Amino acid sequence: LLMNALAEYFSKTVEIIDSAHAAAELAARRLDELNLFNPVSSYGMDTFFSTDSPAEFAERAARFLGRRVESANLAVVDGHAV
Repeated sequence: LLMNALAEYFSKTVEIIDSAHAAAELAARRLDELNLFNPVSSYGMDTFFSTDSPAEFAERAARFLGRRVESANLAVVDGHAV
């Protein structure tokens, strides 16, 4: 969420590195080197759990993920919401 604001603030005087993107690229290269890529080209399924309001979680998660979160579940451990 902050990447665009930081890039605008520093007006290209500072190179901003997205650590998540850099880590994903490194992981992809390593998986390729070890021939461990999953050959399936379809996407998996997301399941989200929240210790607070699932609706509020879904709203906030959508901002971070850049897409709608269909549903979130209330996290329950041993019969109690956590």
